[in-house]
Amino acid sequence: MSKLTQLEQLQALGAPTAPFRGISYADFQAGTYQLDGLAFPVAVRSTFSEEDGATQSFAGHFTTKLQVEQNEVEDAISEVFASYPTPEQQEVIVQQMVQPDYSGVLFAYRGGVWQLEMVEGLGEQLVGGQQTPEQLLLPKFALMDAWMQQYMRVWDSSLPDRASEKAVMQLSYWAGRLNEELDAPHGLDIEFAITNNQLYLLQARPITTPAEKEEVLTSANHKEILPPYPSRLMTDVISESGTALFEYYQDLDPSLGDRAFIKMAAGMPWINLSALLDTMVHWGLPTQLVCDSVGAEDFYRVGLRPYRALRKFGVFWKVLQQQLGVRKSVKQWIATQNRGQQWEQRQREALWESAPAEAFKQWYAAFQKLYVGLVTNMQVLTGAMSGPVGTLNKLGLLTKVSDAAKIKSAST
Repeated sequence: MSKLTQLEQLQALGAPTAPFRGISYADFQAGTYQLDGLAFPVAVRSTFSEEDGATQSFAGHFTTKLQVEQNEVEDAISEVFASYPTPEQQEVIVQQMVQPDYSGVLFAYRGGVWQLEMVEGLGEQLVGGQQTPEQLLLPKFALMDAWMQQYMRVWDSSLPDRASEKAVMQLSYWAGRLNEELDAPHGLDIEFAITNNQLYLLQARPITTPAEKEEVLTSANHKEILPPYPSRLMTDVISESGTALFEYYQDLDPSLGDRAFIKMAAGMPWINLSALLDTMVHWGLPTQLVCDSVGAEDFYRVGLRPYRALRKFGVFWKVLQQQLGVRKSVKQWIATQNRGQQWEQRQREALWESAPAEAFKQWYAAFQKLYVGLVTNMQVLTGAMSGPVGTLNKLGLLTKVSDAAKIKSAST
């Protein structure tokens, strides 16, 4: 996909972009191109047809000219066309220059944390390594969140001021919208600029490096029930249960995307904190809630948004019903598991003699199912206890819990 096609798609979706024109090589050769409506200086940008594909990118291979004045346009266009393998049937972009207060890039991965890098001034200083960028994990915001930021502290970021926070929150909204609309299997690499608190999207190309997708992981409650180095068998059981464990949240809210509750890092299973943080943001709840429950650092710092939480009333009603009946449901689950495990064990006894590999396969599947059920019920119990425990702690009746809460889990 060419940059020009990307810009046209952004424009069609109503995304904020600076005015631009596409100029074909034929029109340039004939001198029939028009730049009416563009204010100078402009940027003359490459848009080779194979420059930004879904599987590979040629970013930086072709020439782009910035700060081009009207008397320099023809030479700049000629130079960009000359950088192509062949200019025939190709185009260049002439786009009105944005003089940014801030510029940068957002890596909006599907099924991973969104990573923002931002510098003051032109983005060339970021690419050239002339400035150390502001780096942060960007929550997935809605347009209403960005609007409300000017009236209430929705997001307590490390950015310089609330106006720049609002623009970056708008960027988050558009990243989510574009991920839904554009053909980008692994997510989007979005270049942006902010000038006078106005957001401009300069480019949105498909990410071609899915292996660089990251999550924020925490040892959290797992360190209480696992030895420092769990067996290979237990490690495999836990890591392979990651997607099934997140289904607990998807059953409460089918609009949540596919994530893994457990991820592997350094040979160990870790709880995927970023998946839980994204769930809190999606539900309008403070991200500190989940961090307090697992003893982890709050990397997002997103507060309560009642206007969003009200839309998730059905989800919270399901949670309340679960928690009110949690004692009875857990007892029933334990009794059912006891009966079921004993019956399955008897069924496998003969199989161990005749087909031990098949017997082990069946046992492994049953054990994995048991583990998923155990951790899911622990999540329900933890949720049911969090309110009463929090109240007792605020009353000063649980000083040991208060002291323990100050010790954060390891995160990576």
